[in-house]
Amino acid sequence: MRHIVEYKNKKNKSVEHLNVRYLNGRAKQLVAWILGGSLVFGMTGAGAYAAGMRKGEGSGPQVIEAETADAGAKDTGSVGTKEGGSVEETVYVLAGADGTPQKIIVSDLMKDAGGEDSYTQEDLQKELPVDMAVSFKLDGRPVAAEDMAGKSGKVTMRFDYTNRQYEDVEINGETKRIYVPFVMVTGMVLDNERFGNVEISNGKVINDGDRTIVAGFAMPGLQESLDLDQEKLELPGYVEVTADVTDFELETTMTLATTEVFADLDLDQTEAFDELDGSMEELTDAMDQLTDGSSALYDGLSELLDKSGELTDGIGKLHSGAEALATGAGTLESGANDLKDGTGELKSGAGTLAGGAGSLKSGAGELQSGADALQSGAGTVKAGAGSLQSGAGELQAGAGDLKGGAGALKEGIGELQAGAETLKAGIEAADAGAGSLQAGAASLNAGLESLSSGSGGLRGGADQVFDSLLAAANARIQALQPGAPGLTRENYGAVLDSAGTPEAAGLKAQLDSYSQFYEGLLAYTAGVDSAKEGAERLAGGADDLAAGTGRLVAGADQLVAGAGSLQAGADELESGAGRLESGAGELAGGAGELAGGVDQLAAGAGGLAAGAGRLAAGAGELEAGAGRLESGANELESGAGRLAGGAGELAGGADTLYAGIGTLQTGSGALIDGVKQLKDGALQLSDGVEKFNEEGIEALVDAFDGELKELKDRMTAVRDAAKNYRSFKDSAGTRGESVRFIYKTEKIGDE
Repeated sequence: MRHIVEYKNKKNKSVEHLNVRYLNGRAKQLVAWILGGSLVFGMTGAGAYAAGMRKGEGSGPQVIEAETADAGAKDTGSVGTKEGGSVEETVYVLAGADGTPQKIIVSDLMKDAGGEDSYTQEDLQKELPVDMAVSFKLDGRPVAAEDMAGKSGKVTMRFDYTNRQYEDVEINGETKRIYVPFVMVTGMVLDNERFGNVEISNGKVINDGDRTIVAGFAMPGLQESLDLDQEKLELPGYVEVTADVTDFELETTMTLATTEVFADLDLDQTEAFDELDGSMEELTDAMDQLTDGSSALYDGLSELLDKSGELTDGIGKLHSGAEALATGAGTLESGANDLKDGTGELKSGAGTLAGGAGSLKSGAGELQSGADALQSGAGTVKAGAGSLQSGAGELQAGAGDLKGGAGALKEGIGELQAGAETLKAGIEAADAGAGSLQAGAASLNAGLESLSSGSGGLRGGADQVFDSLLAAANARIQALQPGAPGLTRENYGAVLDSAGTPEAAGLKAQLDSYSQFYEGLLAYTAGVDSAKEGAERLAGGADDLAAGTGRLVAGADQLVAGAGSLQAGADELESGAGRLESGAGELAGGAGELAGGVDQLAAGAGGLAAGAGRLAAGAGELEAGAGRLESGANELESGAGRLAGGAGELAGGADTLYAGIGTLQTGSGALIDGVKQLKDGALQLSDGVEKFNEEGIEALVDAFDGELKELKDRMTAVRDAAKNYRSFKDSAGTRGESVRFIYKTEKIGDE
């Protein structure tokens, strides 16, 4: 949620506002820079630069060489300017929490006639042109800055600026004191967990939900220089911030002081009121265009931020789906390995069963041969009835053993049948898992399809921002160099390099920065499309896996049916063994009658031979079935091995996909943070330009109503004073081309 507190005069009076109708293009650019960028510049560049300056304490002036357009050219001369060169000064004032200067560092950017740049920096002990005093009140009572840490209540922070730099100028035959017109812009960032209900006397307050950005401005001495009646027009000479505070802590404040706004006032071409009015109309139109452009930039970045939110939601869903896929693939891999181990055991048992069935078939053949021999030797049996009776007893014992072996075989086949049922259940579970995997892959493919369709909107928003930045830069370069080629994405670097001005270099740096962001965005959307193709291949593999497990289910059904048939054969074998045992007993009991019943013996021997033949045939069928079981177990083991290998590859791919999407999710957060910062900066720029447009020189002209001649003379004197003051190091103030001051206060609170 964003809450903006508009400008309001401290006396709550209807006070005329300034307008920028007298400002030329350069001054308007400075206004936008001050109101939209001074806070960010001060919090990053000034703090880091000032920290770096401490390395040179006590060592006097230093020369820092800089690369220029001439590859590798360097300036190794002494401090100062070469013939035809220029100097731009930046003065860093490191102050205590109450604004008292503690260290002053002067940095010079020197450009010689050949286009080479060099930097120097040194510490100075000198009175500043503008003093800044920071005072605090808690619930209406004054409190020293060093005592504010940890306090809670209604806090008032006031920044008072005292302009000490002036010139005595003759206006209408009288000597007037004209102060050098410094514009003071003070900014700070407040933690919303500590600060609430933030208001500012003259400036802007922007709340983005987590922090509050405060920027205020003042023009100390301008009220006196223009001899304005405060009842008609009040120009702020201080900035006051109020807030409800819990556990007070303030990181720092940054204040920019510059004369460039007034140094670029174009007053020389307004010889008469009509010409002045015409110039103001032209400048009003130009400021309207600037306001519209900054608003369009903010709208474009807002749309880009909205699309980025949709992108993050899509990546989050994709990340969850990939995590579920990776988990399911791991489970499938584990189950496939268990299935492979079980089929190995089944294969071993089937081999043992086949060997036993072969032995049974061989024994049944031998039994049949013996029965035939018994039938053919009935005569001999008749003669040896006594021997037959003894042999019949032995036959009965052997039949009992055969019955016991048949029972054991029946139990083994029962265990085989139970194992086949378990195997079937496992394969059916694998088939169900393959179906779930198939559905998850389809869902993943659909999510990536949705994400890929949103990439086009994201690229379109980025194109719109790029075109807006190019349009703004083109307008500026045309103002600097009329007739210069129009800027495009392909030629802007060459055109801006050929301009050869610091401002053109700054425009190129801004466009280069966004171009890098734009190329990264294109690479990101291409990655989304590639991920979509991979998901489609994954869906195809899941379909093949589902088909394979379906065939495994059918094979398991056949295995269960074969085990049932084997069980039925074992039941018949056990029953036959029981009958054999009973018959052997009868044979032993009738051994005494054998002598008189040789014919019956012969007939019984024939029946025995027939039964043995049937037993041999059944054993042959058992052997063949065991062979088929062993062959099926081999195929099942091979298929289970392939299933385990494929499941392993699927699990590895799913883990890789999950890790990649996690990286994508992390990167999207950084992208949204960057777009949000761009949006905040564009909003601050748009609001600042609109505010200055409303509070500019138009109100000043209206306040003088009929006294434009004196107003123009005083404004001309103010403009000239701004132009004349170009150096802090030089006591005459004329050494450099421009100078600006940056004040940084100490932190209040825990270090």
